[in-house]
Amino acid sequence: MKIKILNQSITNFHGDIIIVNLFEGIKLPGGATGAVDKALDGMITKLIKNKEITGKLGECVVLHTFNKIKPDKVLIVGLGKSSEFGLEQIRKASGAAAKQARKTKAKKVGTVVHGAGIRGLEPGAAAQALIEGTLLALYEFKEYKKPEQSNIEEFSVVEMDKQKNKSFQKGIKTGKILAESQNIARDLINEPSNNLTPKKLDQRIKSIIKNAGLEKIIGYNCLNKTDIKKLKMGALISVAQGSDNEPKFIILRIKNPKKPLICLIGKTVTFDSGGISLKPSANMGLMKGDMSGGASVIGATLALAKAKTKLNLMTIIPAVENMPSAKASRPGDVVRAMNNKTIEIISTDAEGRMT
Repeated sequence: MKIKILNQSITNFHGDIIIVNLFEGIKLPGGATGAVDKALDGMITKLIKNKEITGKLGECVVLHTFNKIKPDKVLIVGLGKSSEFGLEQIRKASGAAAKQARKTKAKKVGTVVHGAGIRGLEPGAAAQALIEGTLLALYEFKEYKKPEQSNIEEFSVVEMDKQKNKSFQKGIKTGKILAESQNIARDLINEPSNNLTPKKLDQRIKSIIKNAGLEKIIGYNCLNKTDIKKLKMGALISVAQGSDNEPKFIILRIKNPKKPLICLIGKTVTFDSGGISLKPSANMGLMKGDMSGGASVIGATLALAKAKTKLNLMTIIPAVENMPSAKASRPGDVVRAMNNKTIEIISTDAEGRMT
């Protein structure tokens, strides 16, 4: 989806739908909403009076403009109570509005930045929250199904005041980085386990880094089963040994020797059956998501790299699959960790603390 800034009146936007807002309890809209209301001969005010628009957080009301202004439709999104308003309310309202706009099959959407300048909110921070809420709400995992809904192709932030452009641009860029990185993590979490074994995760991360053009920023190292055994990582091996899919110990690195080292570690069990301590079959398919910790730190690392962080960062992703078999660890087994401590396994479904 293309995102851009337009310096013009919201009523002159050339597109399918415009998004304006309303606080709860407001009887006479002002600002951009007031301008749209005036152009529509007071239609919004009438609906407020009739309590058909309340301004409750996330409430969305779509109106047809009947050629009174250039866009075909207007979407009024509720911002909730002004006394409770903040960045999280912007994210929630923006997400609700984006979903509703998509339902109208809109291709070109124009929006104001909700809350810029209200209660001391910096315009760039408001723009960032707008983009985060929009992109996160529009996320779909489309790998194996035909998308059920049409996609918004162009999303325009409409603002009359050109002096806000620089702040908006910075906020939009940051919001896009954060939301897209989170959505990459969501893609990894939603991926079926047969298509995201430790080996395939290794390949996937390399591909993500390459496609993002971050190969010179993020250092990459992956230890295989032989390497892991040489390092005597007995706890990690004990979780993986029941599976035919070998473990991978993946290390991402953003170097800055001038800063203290920060380490991110995420649990990355690509499928957790529980091992010999087998989980109940109901909802076991959700255990493809037992690598959510790893996906989260991958997303965080990507976001930091795209934002050109000055941190000295190491991200550790110990990828394993926990399966029952004749080779699997048993309750009562004792294994030796890399630090030479011994660990008695009471339940093989307590694998997270072992990796």
